[in-house]
Amino acid sequence: MIGQHKRSFELIPYQVDWIDHFDQAADLIRSILGEKVLQIEHIGSTAIPDMAAKAVIDIMVALPSLLQSSELILGLESIDYSYSFGDTIPERLFFGKESSPEFQTHHLIFNKTGIKVLEKPTPVSRLS
Repeated sequence: MIGQHKRSFELIPYQVDWIDHFDQAADLIRSILGEKVLQIEHIGSTAIPDMAAKAVIDIMVALPSLLQSSELILGLESIDYSYSFGDTIPERLFFGKESSPEFQTHHLIFNKTGIKVLEKPTPVSRLS
């Protein structure tokens, strides 16, 4: 199961299918953006095995440039991602995906710089 009501915050036990949801989303993003994508990573709590999390798949994408962002926004809107015009972090684009107006399933973050991934974190303690 993925998704969470926008007005609630609930942790659920780790779900193995979160990896599959990320893989499917990453493949779809690559099919839309092609060679513009330098790297795609599954980030956030759903990326950490055996850790309780809110069931929203967080994805970070590295691009060489955000200069053609209108093209990027249109491409992602075609696969049901909505651009957040209120993002206050410079050099970043933020998108959300919903299964209904109140139910968020994915967060998608674009940076113009590469993502440096050394190693997936290991949770210090596990929530049950």
